[in-house]
Amino acid sequence: MAIVHFVNYKRGTQSHAAMRSVMLYIMQEKKTAWEDGPLISGINCQPQSVYDDFLNTKLLYHKDGGVMFYHMVQCFPKGAAVDPRQAHEAARRLAEYFDGCEVLVCTHVDREHIHSHFLINSVNFDTGRKLHIAKEQLQELRHRNDMVCREFSLPVFQPREQKQKTKTMTIGEYHTAARGQSKKLQLMNIINDCMRHAFTREKFIALMESEGYKVRWEKSRKNITYTTPSGWQCRDRLLFGDKYLKENMEYEFRIREEIIYGRAVGEEPSCTDSADHISADSTEHAATPGTGADTYFRSASHERRLGGICRATSTRWVTTPRDRPAI
Repeated sequence: MAIVHFVNYKRGTQSHAAMRSVMLYIMQEKKTAWEDGPLISGINCQPQSVYDDFLNTKLLYHKDGGVMFYHMVQCFPKGAAVDPRQAHEAARRLAEYFDGCEVLVCTHVDREHIHSHFLINSVNFDTGRKLHIAKEQLQELRHRNDMVCREFSLPVFQPREQKQKTKTMTIGEYHTAARGQSKKLQLMNIINDCMRHAFTREKFIALMESEGYKVRWEKSRKNITYTTPSGWQCRDRLLFGDKYLKENMEYEFRIREEIIYGRAVGEEPSCTDSADHISADSTEHAATPGTGADTYFRSASHERRLGGICRATSTRWVTTPRDRPAI
C-alpha cells in the first residue's frame, strides 16, 4: 500500500510565511502537471485562494498562532504502476478523514514514485477546534489509507524479505524502500528545488524531509550531511559546486533574512567556484528589496493566487542547465 507520514516541523518554525511557502512548494506546476490539468484539489477550500481560506478560518476563531498546519505525505512504491489521476482521487478520498478541515491536496508526478502532499489547516472550519494528531489518529489514518488503496485497486507495496520473518518492518524501512532515489545528482536537484522555496535553514530542512531526505546541519559540525531515502549518506563537500558548502548555505540564508527582516549581513565566505560566486553587484541587489527583485526566482502564477510572498532567493539558486543534470 501507499505509505503515510507527517513532515516534522520544529516548535516555533511555523508562521504565515512558512505556511504560504509550503503551499507554493507543493503546488508547483512542474510537479503537479498531468494530461488533463494539474493534480491540485482543495477539500473545503479553493486552491486559488487556499492561503486566505486557511487564514480566515484562524482569524474567525481567534486561533492564529501555535501550530498553523500539518503537512502529510502519501507515497507509493518506486516504479509501481500507479495512474497519477487515480492516485490523486485516492488522496482526495483519504483527505476526507479530516472532517471539517480545509485540506490542500497536491499529487506530484516528477519523481520515480507517485506521491501526494496534504496541507491541513490546524483549525477546524466547522467547530473551531484545533487539530491534534496523536498516535491513535495516526494508526486510524494508516488503516484508512489501506482501505482507500484497496478501494481504488492501487498496487500493494511488498517489502523486501526480512531475515527475521517475525519482525515487523518499521515505517522508516518502508519509507526507505518505497522512495529510493538515484544518488548525488538527484540529491543536488532536490537541494536546488528546496532552496528556491526556503527562506530559513529550518524551512529548508523541513522541505527536504518532506521529500524523504534527512539533513544533519549542526553548529558543531563542519559539514552538512544528507541521508537519502535509500539510506545513502553524502556530505556537502562531495557535491558539485561550492554553493552547497555549509558556510555558503548559511550565508545565503543570512541574505534572505536581510531581505525579509532587514537584518545585517556579514561578509560573504570565499568561493572557489566562480560560476556560483555572488558578485558584489548581485549581493547589493539581493540585500536591497526592490532593486534586485527581477533576479529572484518566482513562481508567478501561484504567487498571484496566494497574494505574493517575498521569497528571497539569490541568483545562485535559480535553476540553470548545469543545476538540472540528467538523471
